[in-house]
Amino acid sequence: TGSRVDPARGRGPPRSYLVAAPGFGAGLQGWRAFPGTFAAKGRIGDPTASYASVQRDPTVPAVRHPATRSPLTGLATRVRVSATAGMALRATVRVRASRPGTTVLVRLSERVGDTEVGGSERRARLPGTGWRQVAAAHRVVRTGTAVYLEISALALPLEETLYVGQAQVTSP
Repeated sequence: TGSRVDPARGRGPPRSYLVAAPGFGAGLQGWRAFPGTFAAKGRIGDPTASYASVQRDPTVPAVRHPATRSPLTGLATRVRVSATAGMALRATVRVRASRPGTTVLVRLSERVGDTEVGGSERRARLPGTGWRQVAAAHRVVRTGTAVYLEISALALPLEETLYVGQAQVTSP
């Protein structure tokens, strides 16, 4: 598709800009695993991997999805320190699972301290075990909030793995 130009201003519509691109090339720095989640860079035998592998930790109770009460296995990272109300954000993440039919959630949430004040999620059921891109959009509700990117699997069985690749958050 083409872009429109405003003749009075001589410019096209504003382009999106990169807010964050958290990856795993150097490890899991900046990411935190959900309670009940074991996370590692890559997998055994693949030291150059630029993705994270995520599994259930059977020794710690998992956090539960508020609507379904199913256990969530995943990771989170802060992508914006202080957002402005009305700011449009879009998260795009490459994911795959060791088992077809795994449900993945990509979520952008706003927090003030430990209190969530807004958020949006996109749920995708992975049809196979290959890499897929999942995107979620969110419009910031409150100025001054910290924005987090959360990537998780819903009710991931203990013997299965979610792989999380490159993520990026853009605006708009």
